[in-house]
Amino acid sequence: MRRIIIKSLLFSVAMLPLLASAADYPDRPVRLVVPFGAGSSGDVVGRQVAEALGARLKQTVIVENKPGSGTAMGATAVARATPDGYTLLLGTNATHASNKALYSKLQYEPLKDFEPAAFVGLVPSALVVSASSPYKTLSDFVNRAKANPGKVSYASSGNGTTGHLAGELLATMAKVKLLHIPFKEAAQGLTGVLGGDIDAILIPPSSVISLISTGKLRAIAVSTQRRSQALPHVPTIAEQGYAGYDIVGWYSMSAPAGTPAAIVQRLNTEMRALVMDPVFAEKLTGLGLTTQPMTTAELVGFFKSEEAKAAQLIRQSGAVID
Repeated sequence: MRRIIIKSLLFSVAMLPLLASAADYPDRPVRLVVPFGAGSSGDVVGRQVAEALGARLKQTVIVENKPGSGTAMGATAVARATPDGYTLLLGTNATHASNKALYSKLQYEPLKDFEPAAFVGLVPSALVVSASSPYKTLSDFVNRAKANPGKVSYASSGNGTTGHLAGELLATMAKVKLLHIPFKEAAQGLTGVLGGDIDAILIPPSSVISLISTGKLRAIAVSTQRRSQALPHVPTIAEQGYAGYDIVGWYSMSAPAGTPAAIVQRLNTEMRALVMDPVFAEKLTGLGLTTQPMTTAELVGFFKSEEAKAAQLIRQSGAVID
């Protein structure tokens, strides 16, 4: 018993600097790790968040790009950082949902190594085909797949990504076999669709709106239960005969496990205020996001649900990355 008391006292003493710093947080620049390369859609979102959050915190928020291993490199770095609120992660459905099922040697535990701080927004995927494609509707696409098992193709930016899982769920619900072609970058798959080498791609609307408006691509469905604010005239997969279909990408913000609750709550309060601010929400809408405020408790439940959904779809697809 005495040893337990001593350990508890030592732990309390060790935590004193963190607890003290929470009252003055932040008193120096905050680092936001973005697990994507510079210029990517995730990087653009991260920089919008950093600028707006910095203004509310009255402190600079610096974006640090740390791409690699399907977002796992950046997430691992934050999981190992000092839990003082000065190193944060722009998390996604990859970092906190699909990576655990994809990587047999993942070096962090999504639900244990982070303190979920805030939700940023949802990102639908658009099922897009070339304007010269014979697919005018989702039914056209599915019917061709039924008649040609394993020959109708779709591209994604890699195994386990939102685009891959969205295609896997469609194939499961429509009872067809699709040919998945993964690329390192969505742009490579998009080139294949534009050239007619690949039938379709599931991709965030923000990446293809200009190509749709100039008549080079056609969007035939979106992956969320509600229509995308970026493509309001494109029907969802759910409303085209697949009730319950709902696959979405998302962005969140997390701190390393052990970060003082007061700091986590401060971040949650500021980010909820931001996503409910019409000016900031409009900026994110322009990037293809749908903003959605969440409490930390709601975010924990969301992470658990998304991890379970991703694990099931990845098992069905057989995708594994060592």
